Amino acid sequence: MRRIILETIIWGPAVSNADKDYIAKANLILFDLDGTLIDSGEGIFNGLRYMLEQMGLPSRSNAELASFVGPPLRDKISSTIGLNHAETTTALEYYRRYYSRTGLYEGTPYAGLNDVLSALQSSGKILTVATSKPWVYAHRVLEHFELRKYFDTVFGCYLDGRLDSKAAVIQQALMHYRGEQRLNSGRLRPGAIQQSLGQECIPVMIGDRHYDVQGAARNGIQSIGVAYGYGTSQELLDSGAIAVVQQTKQLTYLLI
Repeated sequence: MRRIILETIIWGPAVSNADKDYIAKANLILFDLDGTLIDSGEGIFNGLRYMLEQMGLPSRSNAELASFVGPPLRDKISSTIGLNHAETTTALEYYRRYYSRTGLYEGTPYAGLNDVLSALQSSGKILTVATSKPWVYAHRVLEHFELRKYFDTVFGCYLDGRLDSKAAVIQQALMHYRGEQRLNSGRLRPGAIQQSLGQECIPVMIGDRHYDVQGAARNGIQSIGVAYGYGTSQELLDSGAIAVVQQTKQLTYLLI
């Protein structure tokens, strides 16, 4: 069984044994949320259709809306629907009206996820969430689906637009864990990894879209793609993922 599970993992074309060792030694695992931890399409699609209805725009199918899962929503609404800044702000308010009341509960954790997170946590890994979703929503989603207990911290964007890219969210997480913030005294604040584990921070990003892989690369860290979400194996490999898994349980075999 283990051999079959490992054989279906797709490795990047230039992966080396050193890359595989890096993944196994990683002690900080950053997880994307939508499409990686939670199949949240239903709530996002319903929120977008409510937004389109309120804006007097034609409705769209789930297939047409699938590309909205993953990227920062403000930019995606503006570029895909063709709205100006003021219209995008209004549209986003309509979306959040639906999503904050109903949509964030319209999702399902991926099969086997609890076992994976429990195993990683028990092995001494520090787990955190790095999502383009506003932090306040991400926290509520994790609490609702009883996943918050596995994660040390949750990082996301702000409702006012700060940290509006995946790279910026990942950077904030790495600053926290690596200690790349200076105290008033000028000394570098010890990172959370150093304080809790007494060792160097070795991070890896887990996500289902090229935004996750590229955001990780811009911060100089490796990433693992998950093809069970809203991206494809090819999208993830083309973006530079070191490996792509087809099932949640394969993450355990890679990371422990």
